[in-house]
Amino acid sequence: MLYCYGKYSEKSYHTPGVGYFWSGCAGSVKWGLELSALAIGDIENQTALHYHARQTEWQKGTESLQIWYAKQLCSGALELQQMTKILTADAFFSKKPFVDMVCAAGRFTFVSRLQHNSYLRYAYTGEQKPDRGRCKAYGGKIDLSNLDTAILPSLKRMTMKLFM
Repeated sequence: MLYCYGKYSEKSYHTPGVGYFWSGCAGSVKWGLELSALAIGDIENQTALHYHARQTEWQKGTESLQIWYAKQLCSGALELQQMTKILTADAFFSKKPFVDMVCAAGRFTFVSRLQHNSYLRYAYTGEQKPDRGRCKAYGGKIDLSNLDTAILPSLKRMTMKLFM
């Protein structure tokens, strides 16, 4: 399943929902309407079919745009569960609030590319200090180009590629 969103250029100032939206293709803010779209993908046939579209009616200052998208997706989660359990999304959606809401509502497996500013850390497995204070929870930062297979032993068994 694919979840994506698109833009539609609109010149009128009186159309409901018209405003400035980020255009990933243009790499800048554009005037127009935003349309959130949902498509169901078939990997074997390498095709995707449009399933649902809705104009974004998000109001600035109420909740985050990602939460609005998550609520929209959760409203049809029961229907979507009958078709698929896998949800793929753009890196824009790979944030904890969106992933938690969608996975909890529909028990989906979420597949996404991480954002370029993602900060991943290993879990700390060493001995804790007996001193007062909070226990150490995280080890070093994860370098995606040089993964430590001693800490992540499951990587030895897996045949996987990281695309950056």
